Amino acid sequence: MFLATVAGQLHLLLAALLAAAPAPTSGSAGPPLCALQDHRIAESSGLAVSQGTLWTHNDSGDTARFFALDRHCRTLATYDVTNETATDWEDVARGRGSLWFGDIGDNAARRSQVQVIRVPQPTVTPGEHRLRATVYRFRYEDGPHDAETLLVHPRTGQLFVVSKSYDGSAAVYAAALHPSATALNTLTRVAQLQTHITGTAGGPLGALGQLSVTAGDINATADRIVLRTYTDAYEWVVTDGDVVKALSGTPTVTALPPTRQGEGIGYDTDGRSWLTTSEGVGAPVDRIAR
Repeated sequence: MFLATVAGQLHLLLAALLAAAPAPTSGSAGPPLCALQDHRIAESSGLAVSQGTLWTHNDSGDTARFFALDRHCRTLATYDVTNETATDWEDVARGRGSLWFGDIGDNAARRSQVQVIRVPQPTVTPGEHRLRATVYRFRYEDGPHDAETLLVHPRTGQLFVVSKSYDGSAAVYAAALHPSATALNTLTRVAQLQTHITGTAGGPLGALGQLSVTAGDINATADRIVLRTYTDAYEWVVTDGDVVKALSGTPTVTALPPTRQGEGIGYDTDGRSWLTTSEGVGAPVDRIAR
């Protein structure tokens, strides 16, 4: 009886979310831009684009390293961070001359603190390189959360983390404008978002995957924000660089090309189109024209 009751409640919840869902538009996605060629990139979990270079990293299970790729998905260089370990790197963002990596994954919502790692954006030269990073430690004001999305405001450098859930809710947390590199910082909830069951194909979890926020980005001119689920992209137009205010508005929802486990999205150099990645060796990098 208990299981039947839970199943019935879940069915009603999914039906309600589906009824409230906006119909996603179809982005202009032709054949993939390229496919990841480096077998070491088995779980691409974040993507950032800067000056034509694609930056990505693996999900949990890898060392603290990241990769620079060209637009044919060929690895140009590998960078090992010497003063940090990787617990669960989930996203990368670029901003104010730096790359920022979110060690924010927490499937069981038990981590007492998470980390954001900042490195000056390297000048790409072929080979394997070692570098030191600045590490910022954070706690959420209301207890641990799982998260896979790190946003960096390109003008101010302010950090935002977006939580991940399977019920369609996503909380946005903001760091102080100048977090400490020595003390424990607090992430403060500043916005609440709602995703929807869209019916878009792809991802590992069916309808639940359509609700889970797995990556995001702010474009270089700070006038657009995109968040993605396993299947769809949600985009907001930003006025006067006010990210929090923009997220209180209604997004445009766009169906993304079906992938195994899409966990990366970044604005291309035009500031309008998106590049996306997925976990899996040889995963495609798609470009969705806007």
